[in-house]
Parts: sequence; structure tokens; C-alpha cells
Amino acid sequence: MTSKISFSKMTVSDIKRRVWIFAILVLILVLLMPVATIIIIDRDLADIAKGSLKMADLTTDLIRWVGYHNGGISFVTICAAIVCAFSGFGYLYSRKKVDVFHSLPVKREKLFLAQYISGVLLFMIPFLACEVLAILACTAKGVITAGILKAALLSVSANFLYFLIFYNVAVIAIMLTGKMLVGALGMLVFWAYFPMMYAIFQGYAHWYFNTYYSSPWGSKWIDWLVCLSPVTLYYGTQPGSSLMGMSVSMSAAQLRLITVIISIVAVVLTFALLIWLYRKRSSEAAGSSMAFAKSKPVIKVFLMVAITLGSGVCFGTLANEESEVWLVFGLLLGLIVAQCFIEVIYTYDIRKVFFHKKSLGIAAGCVVLITLVYRFDLLRYDSYQPNPDNIESVGVSINELDSSISYYDMEDPGSFDYNGGDKYRLEHMNLRNVPEVYEIIQQGIKNNEENVTYESLSEDETADFSSMAVCYKLKNGKEIYRNYFINMQEISDQLKILYDQEEFKMAQYPILSTKAENLGEIEVYDINDYHAIKGSDEDNQKLIEAYQADLMNLTYQDMKENTPFGQIIFQMELSEGSGYKYGIYYPLYSACEKTLTQLKNMGYEIQTEIKISDVTRIRVLSNAAEYWENGENNEGQDYSDPEEIKEIMDAGVLSDMEGNAVDVDREWLITVFYHDQYGNEKTSSCMFRRGKVPAFITQDFGKAVKEDIEG
Repeated sequence: MTSKISFSKMTVSDIKRRVWIFAILVLILVLLMPVATIIIIDRDLADIAKGSLKMADLTTDLIRWVGYHNGGISFVTICAAIVCAFSGFGYLYSRKKVDVFHSLPVKREKLFLAQYISGVLLFMIPFLACEVLAILACTAKGVITAGILKAALLSVSANFLYFLIFYNVAVIAIMLTGKMLVGALGMLVFWAYFPMMYAIFQGYAHWYFNTYYSSPWGSKWIDWLVCLSPVTLYYGTQPGSSLMGMSVSMSAAQLRLITVIISIVAVVLTFALLIWLYRKRSSEAAGSSMAFAKSKPVIKVFLMVAITLGSGVCFGTLANEESEVWLVFGLLLGLIVAQCFIEVIYTYDIRKVFFHKKSLGIAAGCVVLITLVYRFDLLRYDSYQPNPDNIESVGVSINELDSSISYYDMEDPGSFDYNGGDKYRLEHMNLRNVPEVYEIIQQGIKNNEENVTYESLSEDETADFSSMAVCYKLKNGKEIYRNYFINMQEISDQLKILYDQEEFKMAQYPILSTKAENLGEIEVYDINDYHAIKGSDEDNQKLIEAYQADLMNLTYQDMKENTPFGQIIFQMELSEGSGYKYGIYYPLYSACEKTLTQLKNMGYEIQTEIKISDVTRIRVLSNAAEYWENGENNEGQDYSDPEEIKEIMDAGVLSDMEGNAVDVDREWLITVFYHDQYGNEKTSSCMFRRGKVPAFITQDFGKAVKEDIEG
């Protein structure tokens, strides 16, 4: 028999029962939203009156505060979801309360919905009211804008959505468990399990696969594991989001859209699961560790696999990636600890820690299988090569080539997002019908087959080694990433041809695809001086166009033969009216003739080299291991003979520019002491080009090492 008790009365009654939550939320949200908004307005208006802020800065601050940028509001939202869930459905942990609730002449679904909706209203009513008060405060102060209204609307929508996700997950944890402590732990497991498994799989791939490349999030199916956590879904919708710091293969707007869609689907599915669980949950489950006995071994196996694999990779990483002893130790320790911990939670009896050996065996078997798959590369990750007929284009990023360049996505002026060199190059480079790129890749594949690693290449003093990231872009839209180690000297001929490809240049140098009017103030650093370029708009545009032309004409041979003598820097404003700037750095070579000519026409004399006549002495220091181990003269040796100075200078590369130089020998450090055009004494650090170390220096240092050994 069921009664005709009003659903609305049941909901209101439950809200009254938990009115303390409502009162606390009102107090906190009033302080965080309308009160804090008024404080921000008064503070910024005072600064505007002083001239230290602009009205745009006030609008930006308010958008961040009343919008979805407010970390304090987000924290309150998550905490409110947890409190509302456990206060509303916590009665399921008490057999007496369960008997009372379930004895009411009300259908279970109706009872569940009354509890569920009352919890939602306990949060949404004060939150919505305080958001409205904050907007009214902005209106009363005369600072309201369409942007602020839009931010407030997004804040209400997003916080409501993520309240529901955290709320649903917390209630699911309650439904599956019979004790509050176990329920709280279960909720944390739902938050962390899938991101943890993702991190574990990434860790094992990095450990065992020589060609592993940490590709942008979204390029592999396994990446989507992180979206099965409410925490990462929440971070994915944050402005400027990158899924908790991970590089992503899509724009921030695309990421937010995808995570919002996934979140809406998650709310619907978890709500349907809640109704099903509430129907199936027996009244006798209260007081047990788990509400559903059949779920215990399944949950145990999943948890043990994650804990054991995580323990293995942690111990292995902390010890030494070359040693698997500690990894095995971590696996064994993790398996034992997980078994004991989970069984104690299940049984509340320490004497039964090794009960249920069947689930222990299954978990151990899964751990062994997963470890063997990675250890022996059973899926052939390292040896995988796409069929050339299936490749649409290829992107490559060679770490030692132009490593000092700043990479920003400059397609949207005023909103320049930083991209790492690898990410930008691989995303924007589409090489087709360039056989030389496949020859370079084949050398990397050959090195991997011969087990050539970064460590083995770094021990070869004659090798100019580099890592190379590759993105195979297949015709079906899939992207496959790999990382190889290459010897730059062995691919010099291929690099000459590759460097002349327009597709390569455009991705290697983002400035080539940037309109001159979108670039900001220009600065130039040469050998001696800093120059703030103060030309007309027309002259500055000519300078930018000249530099772009020089870059397009620059050859790989120019890079090998010409030392970068300075930098050209474009100071970009972070956002229009913000006043915050950052520099985009590019190298200047003596081969940049059009740039140097334009600078001269604008009245700037650029020093492209240190005059040998200005050098007073040069100090040379060896980084060679045998010299540091045996030599006592580790302060280096000085040279002041003009002929020796000339020979050293002819073979040197400025250290500040070595990231854009080719064939640099990093076994030597050179300090040049000289006088600038004003007579001031200065120093500059240099390095030798590979194979260009003067014979008298190697003889002097070889003699010093020999004397130290004999001594």
C-alpha cells in the first residue's frame, strides 16, 4: 500500500531536516559572492582613480570572480555536493533508519527522488540567489557589462552541472557501501581510479618503450580514461584548461565543449544507475562493508591491480630506470599491502587478511600479464611502422634544431597560447612527398633496433645526438606519435634538403605565417647591445617582412657556417589592454642580410661579431669527464696570444645562441674577455663547433690531464 503523500511536501520536509546546510551555504556564498564582489569593485575603482588600473582591468577581475574562474566557489561546490549526498542518503548506513524510511507507505523511487532533489535545492537556491546579488551589486555600482553577465550565466550552468556530477558520484559510493568510512573511501576511488590507471600505463610505456612519446592528450583511446573521473572533467572545463596540466591535441574551446558533453552524459547515466541501485539495495546492507556481495571480488581485483602496478612503477622510478629489481619489489609489496588493506576494510578483521585467495590470484595474474606486455613489448609498440600507403603526411620535431625559439599559436591576435616546440611543429607540419624525411626516420628506427638510447649516444663524444619526435598523420584521421634518437652528423645531407621545404619552414618558424601587423614592439640584441627599435609603422613592417624573407632563404648550410650573433624579439601583449607582455625570440644570423640592411636604414648599427682586436684574453674550460676526474686546474686555461685568440674565435659559437647553432661541441666552455665600442670590459660565453677545436688546446689539456694522473 502506498500513500498519497505530496512529493513537494516530502522534499520540503527533507530540506527542513537539513536546514543547517542551507544556513552554512548562505553564509559562505554571501561572503564569497556579493560581499567579495563589492570589495573588488571598490578596490579597483580606487586604483582607477589613481591611474594605476584601467576600467578593462576591473571588468576582467569581475569576470574572473563572478564567472567560472573562481576557485573558492568551485571548492564550495564540490564540498556542498559531498555534504548534501552524505547528509541525505547517510541513513542507508543505519539499519534502524533504513527500517523507518522503508516502512513509509511511499514507493522507493518517490522516496529516492525526494531525498535527491532536496539535496540539489539545498545548494542551488543559495548559489543562484548569491549570484544574482553579485550581479545586482555590479549594476548598482555602474560597472555591469555583457561580458560579466555572460560569465555569471556560465558560472551558474557549470557549477550546477559539476555539482550534479560530484553529487551523483558520492551517492553511488553510498549506495554501493554499508559503512560511512567505506563510502567515503569509495568516493575517493571513483575520483582517482581512472586518472591513476592512465598515469600508470603512461609510466610503464615511458619505462619500457624506447620510442615512446608523450603525445598530446586526445590522440590515443587510452587518454579518455581520465574523463571517467569527475575531477578531470571539472578541470577540463576550466578556462585555459589542459586537463590537469597535460598537453592536449585540441584547442581549449574544443576541450571544454567535449568535457561538457561528456559531463552531461555522465550526469544522465549516473542518475539512471542511482535509481537502479536504490531499487536493488537491500535493507540488510546497512552495516556491511559492501552493499552488494557480488561486487566485492570484482572491486577488489580492480583496486589490487591499480595499487600493485602503481607501487611497482613508483619504486622503479625512485630507484633506477635501468634496474628492474626495485620494480619487482614494488609489485610484490603493492600486492601484499593491497590484499591486506582491502580485506581489512571488507571484514574488519585483521586475522582474515589472506582470505579470498581466488581474487588475490586473479589480481596477481592480471598484474603479471600487464607487466609482461610492457616488458617484452608483446604489442610491438617499438617496432610499429605505419604502412606508407596509409600515411597522409608526416610531422617531425628535432630537439637540437632551433631549440631556443619561442612557440606560440599566433593565429588569433590578442590571445597567444604558448605551445611547446614539439607540439607546435608536429601539429602544423605536414610533409608530403619528401623522401628525405623517411630516410631520417629510418635512421631513428635503426638506432632503436640496435638499442641506441640517449644514454649510449651521450657517451659518444664524436656524436652530435638529438631526440626526434615524429607524428604520422594517417589518411583515416588517426595520429601516431613516436620518438627516436638520431646522430645529426649522419643525416646532414637529408637535413639540407628537408630544411629547404616550405612546409618544414612554416612549421619550424611560426613567425613566417604571422601577419606583420599582429606582431608587437621589436627589440634586437646583438653582440654588445640591446636596441629598442623605435621606427615608424611602415619601417617596422618592412623590418618584419625582411626578417621573414631571410628566414625563408636561410639554408641548413648557413646555420652550420654562420654563428647566431643575436636575437630579434617581438614583445606581444598578453591580451588587449592588459599591459602584460611576453617576448617571442628568434635568432639573428650574419646571413640575415635583408634584416641587417633594414636595421641600418632605420639608423641601427648592429654588431655581428666580437672584433678580435678588442679581445684581451680567452679562458677555456673542459667539460670532459677525464679532465674533471683527474685535473686540478679545473678553473681552465687562459690564452692571450693574438693568433691563438683568432683561432679560438673563428671556431667559437656564442653560448646564448647555441640552441640555434648546429654541430656544437658541448665538451668545452669558452669565456671571452673583451672591450666594447665604449671601452667597457665585458665577457661572453662561447662553445666550440664540433670538430673545430684548435689543436693547441687539445694538446694543452691532454698534457694537463697526463701530468695530473702522473702526479
